Amino acid sequence: MIKVDAVLFLAANICRSFEETRYYLNGVFIQPHPEKGVLLTATDGHRLICIHDENGECASAKIVNIDAKAIDQKALDSYRKEMAVDKQKEEPKVDIVIDEAGIVSVGTYRSIRPCFVDGTYPDWRAVLKPVLAGARDQKYAPANFNNRYLADFGKVGAVLSPDGNKSVALRVVSFGDGNPALVRFGNMDHVFAILMPVRAGTSNEFPIWMKPVLEPAPAPVLAPAQPEPAPEPKRDAPKPRAKARKRPAARRAIAKRKPSRPAKKAAKRRAA
Repeated sequence: MIKVDAVLFLAANICRSFEETRYYLNGVFIQPHPEKGVLLTATDGHRLICIHDENGECASAKIVNIDAKAIDQKALDSYRKEMAVDKQKEEPKVDIVIDEAGIVSVGTYRSIRPCFVDGTYPDWRAVLKPVLAGARDQKYAPANFNNRYLADFGKVGAVLSPDGNKSVALRVVSFGDGNPALVRFGNMDHVFAILMPVRAGTSNEFPIWMKPVLEPAPAPVLAPAQPEPAPEPKRDAPKPRAKARKRPAARRAIAKRKPSRPAKKAAKRRAA
């Protein structure tokens, strides 16, 4: 028999795979914890989540595929709000019970077919080795991540939050573009996640168009005043040429006057 917290199962179920080719990832892997309770693990090859249910029970490891609609999350949220009014009441808890045949019982819901996935779940602990090595050596480095997976982790935090808070803080500890990153959820020690980075050409600096905003151009340096050049000596203006004197109009008139008749007669007598 398997018995786990329904809320914890819902949170892990967000990160399972839906691919038909890797059918063995289409469910939550439930296995006994070495000391107490059970571990709920789910992955789709790009992200992985592991939750510790210390009150869970599990005889042997199984891959469990349950329709999320079978667990009424809205009813759980309303029940949590009612319980939050009275602080003396314990945290509401709804269990998923799975019998040996794989039949699921959640409250009044009972499945009509087995929920077990026939397959071998991969060794998910191997993914943690580079994360442990990077954390031990403190080789932290920036990386790029798929925004949809980060949004899904936000949904996980909202499901796990005792008061239904949808603004749970996420801490992403990155070890570079080639290594998986560790994701922790604010004030929740019973859950962690692993996220694989993606390749992108994002720089670690501000875009180039921010440079003139962050570093305005320095004020122009004024050059020392140069002494004014000595004025050139003024040259005397050339004297205007004297205009040619015109002959009096009377003389020109006399010179052009024709001799009179008596003068012509006197000239003829002298010639005779």
